[in-house]
Amino acid sequence: MNRYNIVIKNLYLPIVAVLLSPLSAQARAPKLVVILVGDQVRADYLERFHDDLAPDGLRRFRDQGSYYLNARVDQMVTKTSPGHVLIGSGIYAARSGVVSNEWYDRASSRTVSPAEIIPDATRVKLRWFTGTSFAQRLHKEHPGSRMVSVSLKDRGALLFGGPDQDEAYWCDQNTKQWVSYHPPSDWLKEFSGQMSERKPPVTEALADGLTEELAERIVSHWKLGTNPSGDPDVLTVSFSAVDLVGHQFGPDSPEVREAFLRLDQAVSKLTKRLEKTVGHDIVYAFSADHGVTPLPEISKTKRLDAGRVQFTPSALPDQESILAVSEPWVYTLTTPSEKIIRDLSDLPGVAAVYTAEQIAQGPALAKFRRSYYPGRCGDLWVVLKPHYIFSSSSSGTTHGQPTDDDQRVPMGFYGLDVPAHVFSEEESVSRIAPTLLKRLGIVAPDLKDPLSE
Repeated sequence: MNRYNIVIKNLYLPIVAVLLSPLSAQARAPKLVVILVGDQVRADYLERFHDDLAPDGLRRFRDQGSYYLNARVDQMVTKTSPGHVLIGSGIYAARSGVVSNEWYDRASSRTVSPAEIIPDATRVKLRWFTGTSFAQRLHKEHPGSRMVSVSLKDRGALLFGGPDQDEAYWCDQNTKQWVSYHPPSDWLKEFSGQMSERKPPVTEALADGLTEELAERIVSHWKLGTNPSGDPDVLTVSFSAVDLVGHQFGPDSPEVREAFLRLDQAVSKLTKRLEKTVGHDIVYAFSADHGVTPLPEISKTKRLDAGRVQFTPSALPDQESILAVSEPWVYTLTTPSEKIIRDLSDLPGVAAVYTAEQIAQGPALAKFRRSYYPGRCGDLWVVLKPHYIFSSSSSGTTHGQPTDDDQRVPMGFYGLDVPAHVFSEEESVSRIAPTLLKRLGIVAPDLKDPLSE
């Protein structure tokens, strides 16, 4: 029997069916669910670098698990924050309110972050998160379960598990110390001190190794997967190094290849530790919050139409009518005029400009509506052509657009009673959360409809 079972269109099985019902006799409920995200990992990385991957790292998802060749972050704004919510809770920005990494809040006249917390003595509370998180669904059905998240970035930890997770750990970008939602315990202070004293200092390219080490400490401290209550536990880990390196060097660089292989090594090390302490009653999921657009200068060498679009108030036309700018939105002082819409549309690299009303009332594509949250998105939505990026710099690259480069990501499952299939059909990363919830005996609504709740 071939190790891959390619499923063609007329034999396509929905993802939840492929992983079997959690009530099926064949599919046992795991003791531990582990959701892994590689920040800015494009779908093609697992194909391009496949033969260089460790056999017990990311290759497990591709070679031994259920893997999706054409998975997508199928919403308009392909940024870290909404991507983590889409994977972790299966909720589009239209429901979660997490429309981007930041946006302009008219009520407070400031730019806000979705990772803003509300202090609480029990479980995580977030100021801007709406809808229902994975953790909330988990604790409603399994009150004794523990859900813990870790990432170098605050948004990669806090938004991945969402409100009601038991704890979140991240590295404070000002102090460079590892912190937690609740006051840090002694073991975390000790770990952070050890890392700050490490010689040579840990660079961005090596950050995933540090995240993996902390994940091991978290598993040990919380005894994840060996819950005394008998309820299942959940660990989410977001690895950030590929994103940090990718922004600087782009997806075609040797630096990104090296960072991706280090991510693979970190995944291999973590899964070995988990299987040693928990056993094989684990289901893993792996994906990415977004892809990335190649450096425009590289695209031009391939004779592609590419470039950089400055997206600051001073660089845009009709400045007198602009209140604020936050990619990809323009917030206007009054109802947008035909002139500003026309002038923005005429900028080199701009594919289309939509008004908030056009998106809310339906003429725009579904992926735009999935990212639209009234009062948070701007009055005008600027969409770029493929191979163009918002950038005021002459170097580096970014993501955020509804293009193949930014939307296509890896997606796979591996572990307890997960069958080996490779699927060629298009699938959404929004399916990850409801699939895992089903494996835990929790029924989730069809979250692909952004207003299904």
